Amino acid sequence: MLQQNVSISKMSHKAHLSLTYSGSALDTGKMDVRDLAPALMGIGGVFSAANAILNHNQEHVSVQVTSTKHGSFGIDFDIIHTTNQIVSLLNSGAVTASVNAAGLIGIVWGVIEFLKWLKGNKPEKIEPQGQNITVHLHQQTIQVSLEIFKLFQDLELRNAIAKTIAEPLQREGIESLHIESPKQPTISIKKAEAHWFEVKQQDEETLVDITTTKAFTMVAISFKEENKWRLYDGISIISVSITDTEFLQRIDQGQPFSKNDILVCDVRTIQKRTSEGLKTEYIVLKVKEHKPAARQLAFSIEE
Repeated sequence: MLQQNVSISKMSHKAHLSLTYSGSALDTGKMDVRDLAPALMGIGGVFSAANAILNHNQEHVSVQVTSTKHGSFGIDFDIIHTTNQIVSLLNSGAVTASVNAAGLIGIVWGVIEFLKWLKGNKPEKIEPQGQNITVHLHQQTIQVSLEIFKLFQDLELRNAIAKTIAEPLQREGIESLHIESPKQPTISIKKAEAHWFEVKQQDEETLVDITTTKAFTMVAISFKEENKWRLYDGISIISVSITDTEFLQRIDQGQPFSKNDILVCDVRTIQKRTSEGLKTEYIVLKVKEHKPAARQLAFSIEE
């Protein structure tokens, strides 16, 4: 059986990127570290997230600051993409399927230009067309690649872009940002456009909405904050809203109850996916039975 010898070598691809912030606060050519830090962290996060999505974290990307400019305040970055090339000694061919540094910059460029086109709005309609996505907004359309749209949807990358663009431009005295890279058109962003790059809170998505009958013991009650009560279901303490007005009226009229009373209730459980993660809400629709706490031990009597 013929054996094929294979060698693995590391190859690096480097591409250049510049950010230049301008405004009255930068007349001295200096920038407050509080303004600079989000940009430095943000640009690193942008390419880290892009590499994770496009190269599945199988390649390594580093972002290095190489120099600063005078006048306004400029930062030069080198985007260094390192990959393992698998080379066959029989055919001397290299297997390359990853997106290199220049390619990453080009796709990130497309995301930023797409965000400028959206102007802070959400797409009204999305139509997949082969390797592209056609996006409709306000009777206008734009076509972007699947890679650009995938990065646009990634929360980590979008947060990193916000740190690079939106946060510095919202600082007093910083009026504009110019983003430059060889072979890419210069992107200019003004202070008034900073909010286009903020990450808007995602719409909530209801995952579960069911009504079941459950028994609880009372831990704490409240007639404030939408009647949020704390009840124990035998496993954990949960916070619930009481919407049974008849039950609340009986409480107001002096119906006695104690801490260990049992309530048998129709309870609605709503679980939603939000920008902050999974959110669960409990609503007591009807208190079907109120069982006072036992005053003495109950024994069965056998005859």
